[in-house]
Amino acid sequence: MMPWHTLITLAAVSVALFYLSDWIGRHIQGIGLLLTGRAEGGMALAWLLFLPGIVLHEASHWAVARLLGLRPSPPHVWPERRGNSVRMGYVDFRSGGPLRDSLVGLAPLITGCLLLLWFAVQVFGLEAQSGWQGVIQRLRQGLDHPDIWLYIYLIFTISNGMMPSASDREAWGSLLLYMLMIGGGLYALGLVPSISPQRIASVLNGAQVFAYALVLATAIDVPIALAIGTVELAIGLIKQQRVSY
Repeated sequence: MMPWHTLITLAAVSVALFYLSDWIGRHIQGIGLLLTGRAEGGMALAWLLFLPGIVLHEASHWAVARLLGLRPSPPHVWPERRGNSVRMGYVDFRSGGPLRDSLVGLAPLITGCLLLLWFAVQVFGLEAQSGWQGVIQRLRQGLDHPDIWLYIYLIFTISNGMMPSASDREAWGSLLLYMLMIGGGLYALGLVPSISPQRIASVLNGAQVFAYALVLATAIDVPIALAIGTVELAIGLIKQQRVSY
């Protein structure tokens, strides 16, 4: 696969997975609301389904904040409502500026992506040279794994739990601006180091495998999202109610 195809695929699947995760989270809460008639019922249902991903998300925040000396509070992994928003957990920490705050915010995404890569490579045997036909064949073979349903659940909850919240992304704008300024300055001064073709090839191979890992997560999310939508529609028809999002 050509480099730009790899990068386009990676970007497209990342965006798709982000919006899928948001849709799934909201509609799982919608099912809980329809079943119980209470917003807390929706929160509890989402919390139960996503618990491993929530724990991983908050533990990642805590570990990186502690590593960076930001004095984090113990991780809280219990849902709570704040105004019109719901959060499934949180870690409080002392601000350390845009760089350190951004690293703390990125921690769950990085941890989740590494675990998705592990599942893709170790469980399904995906590699950069697989090609899309090879990926489909490896995914089919992976369905014969004795623990495949456990892996599917873990991929589902990790891929949905790793997504950065609005508070996680707060410092990203400042960090991106600083990085662009520094990068532009180094380029203008001719101080950008050259990168060997071998290093570029290694990076592209890694990006290709990562794209396959995100495709795996998306392939799991899509049928689950369809099932969630069907269940929500059925409950709504039975109870003659509909959730507005």
